[in-house]
Amino acid sequence: MEEKVHIQEGLYYHSNACAIGGSDEKFTPAELTSEYHYSINQLNIGSVYTCNMRCKYCYNEKDYKDLKGSESRGKLADNLSRKAINDLFDNADPTDKTLFLFFAGGEVTIDQKGLLNAIRHARKRESMGPFTVRITVYTNGTLLTDDLMRELTRLRVNLVFSLDGPPAIHDKNRIFHNGDGTSEVILNNIYRYFEQYSPTIRQVRCVVSDPSVRSDKLHEYFFRLGFNNIECQPSFSEISISSSLTNTYFDSLSNWYMDKIRQGIYINVAPFYSVFQKLASEGNVITSHFPCSNGRYAIGLDNAGNYYSCHHYFGETEKIIGRVESGFPGELIMQNLNRDVDSRVCRNCWAKYLCGGECYQRAEVSGKGYFGVDSKWCDIKKHYFHLALKNFVELAAEHRDNLIALLNKGMTIPKCDPKIYKLASFGEQLP
Repeated sequence: MEEKVHIQEGLYYHSNACAIGGSDEKFTPAELTSEYHYSINQLNIGSVYTCNMRCKYCYNEKDYKDLKGSESRGKLADNLSRKAINDLFDNADPTDKTLFLFFAGGEVTIDQKGLLNAIRHARKRESMGPFTVRITVYTNGTLLTDDLMRELTRLRVNLVFSLDGPPAIHDKNRIFHNGDGTSEVILNNIYRYFEQYSPTIRQVRCVVSDPSVRSDKLHEYFFRLGFNNIECQPSFSEISISSSLTNTYFDSLSNWYMDKIRQGIYINVAPFYSVFQKLASEGNVITSHFPCSNGRYAIGLDNAGNYYSCHHYFGETEKIIGRVESGFPGELIMQNLNRDVDSRVCRNCWAKYLCGGECYQRAEVSGKGYFGVDSKWCDIKKHYFHLALKNFVELAAEHRDNLIALLNKGMTIPKCDPKIYKLASFGEQLP
């Protein structure tokens, strides 16, 4: 098994050597990136930049922001959100069957009327064809009412909850303005949403800030809450992308996830599931030339009507690339915001086509430069890519039916365990 994985890694590295002709070759980013097609099919709307919480690690509150979320006032005007959504439909590549609309803040449920107006307009445009649109709302979950949950369900909106674990972990960082913890309100709303509206996609996003947190316990906790799409991200600062996620963290997570798959439990666990998808669907080792879709297929719109390559840049004046009144930014602007992984320092890395290079925003914020990388974080990413390759080979050889089911059937819908919702910490053993 190990030999097969090393062979797979060798294929990645060998394809790099064939592509770039050696490490001393000179690269011209403009020439490389101009070969790729730029067409917006995803709009990330930050209709509200402020928030009713004060998470201690929130990137919207960092000193490098010209305008912090806590200093922001106002919401995105309905006519501007309609204009942006119309542009998304009117300018999309006809070969794109599906468009994507994401709402993220701040906390966008602060302006529930504006949020629903925008979503209803998107559904109206969808009814006119030729595109379908997937709509996702990222929320801290504290402001969800029964009326809002009911209407979002009717409008076929997927909710993504921000939750860091049981109260003892979550309330260390995710707090209200007065310093009180937020877990009780959030957990009550999540339970009510799952039990009353029975969504099939149940997503949670977690920020891991404590390296002592065990990944297997954390993911089992989320699974027992009823989530089937789990992504835990590292915290990062101006110094480093992360020290909170380690090789040991991913080793434990890999073992936990593989046990679930062998048992016939099929859920989406980052970062492994997306790698499985890429390897299975593309049928070759080249899966990604860029770190993400932002600035190529996706752009962000803030509450003032400014366009950015990425919603993480909200509040940074020099990162504005256009205004909603003027339509989407041109392709030349988008090209200058991206660089093919073969033209970055990653070009000799065996994992580059799995990774696509470091997130531009995270690299820049951590002082590595817009097109730079954090070498320590790179080593961790290569470790979990190695695990993903090893696991994929094992599943394909020994649990093929499970792998096919994972990638082609609907996700398992875990049953909500009321006892888990009352758990205060991992010190209280999972029942």
